[in-house]
Amino acid sequence: AFSAPGHMGHKNFEDVNSIADWYSWMQKGFVAIYLPSEKSISEDSGLTVEPVDLEYAQMYLGHNRKIGAVKLSQETLTPASCPNENVAGSLELTCWSYGSGLNLNLRPTELDVSQSAVSEDPSKTVFLGYSNVSQALLHLEQTHWLEYKTHRATVSFMTYHATFDLLTVTNIQFLFALSGHIWKQITHRSMQLNSHPNAEAYLFEILFFGHITFLFLLEGFEVVQTLKDVRFNLKQFVREYVDFWNLVDWLSIALAYGILGTWIRQCIMQANLGELLQEWVHLDDECLSTGGVSQACAAARDEMLLMFETIETLGRTVRAQRMLSGFYPVCIMLRLFKAFAAQPRLAIVTETMSEAANDLAHFGIVFFSIFFTYVSMGMAFFGREVPSFSSFDRAMLALFRALMGDFSVEDMETSGRAIAFIFFGSYMGIACMLLLNMLIAIIMDVYGHVANRSRNAE
Repeated sequence: AFSAPGHMGHKNFEDVNSIADWYSWMQKGFVAIYLPSEKSISEDSGLTVEPVDLEYAQMYLGHNRKIGAVKLSQETLTPASCPNENVAGSLELTCWSYGSGLNLNLRPTELDVSQSAVSEDPSKTVFLGYSNVSQALLHLEQTHWLEYKTHRATVSFMTYHATFDLLTVTNIQFLFALSGHIWKQITHRSMQLNSHPNAEAYLFEILFFGHITFLFLLEGFEVVQTLKDVRFNLKQFVREYVDFWNLVDWLSIALAYGILGTWIRQCIMQANLGELLQEWVHLDDECLSTGGVSQACAAARDEMLLMFETIETLGRTVRAQRMLSGFYPVCIMLRLFKAFAAQPRLAIVTETMSEAANDLAHFGIVFFSIFFTYVSMGMAFFGREVPSFSSFDRAMLALFRALMGDFSVEDMETSGRAIAFIFFGSYMGIACMLLLNMLIAIIMDVYGHVANRSRNAE
């Protein structure tokens, strides 16, 4: 791709398919955009090309201030025993393993890449500044910085947007699979350094966590009162107090305080990150004033490494908080159902599901027996050609989406139209037309009885 003669054309990082391509992309693609040595002018304008000054070099896309140098880091493969030691030994081959790193046998998602643990090799970490970039990359190529035991190579750079108070780390990830394929993925971590830019942010937090604390006190009072009523007899307390709805209340309290804990940690880390950034600015200014030869330059480099590590840790904290925040509305929904139980008409849905639970459980045994049978069949028929059937979890998702009407028969036809017709036709006939309609019939039968009882009660 890049290493072939001729112009670069429309090629981008997705066209990196070899180690030589990676160096070509760095020189012709990345450096030309992020670390240019000359100011951009329009084609055939006849204007004089001017070299970049420090102010121009420090800005990216007009509004983003570059923070420090570009970081090149690497994770390497782990030596492993070969499945056939005799053949491998006779051919003098070494076998490798991903170790604790990301498994690249299938194309990883952006979430897989951004959230997976990375064991960087410190001896492979390199920084590219604003000057002598081409020479530095040429030196890396000459010393074989990238090699065939490389598992992941990451090009990272940090920018700050003052208008949005946003510190962003962009990671361009090159993932070297043992098959020889190079997966590519761009991931970002963006953080606001001031977690409370106005009084409104404090107000919402006080209202939310104040409400949760009030609920905690009410539930705690109910627990104490129940214990007094049963004279601290634990068995009787469990019978009197422990039920589904009280468990929902305590679960919502626990999740809310989990959100609070991760949010407090996030705020502290954001404040620390802001302080690190300001310290780095002072050290970088001192480094530039001395021509890049003072101890401040090494200190600024250490500060940058610390900022990269802090942002990675902060990103995982934010992810944990988002997961808790995503599940919390389910607790709110269940608590609403608890409130609906006080009114017969509103309680129809919960009573229907409760009374149909036994029939649904037996139906579920039959349904999932058939469903997992087709998951196994799909993997056997299409797993080698169709990515959505290449693993058990992907096949499950593909067949669930097919139940909802989202499917691609054309992908299945790569294994033969006859096989695709038999598999897809029988699955849709049994799972969609038969079983889903049976599910609706079970629920509607119970719903009719519950609705009639509710009307009679009024």
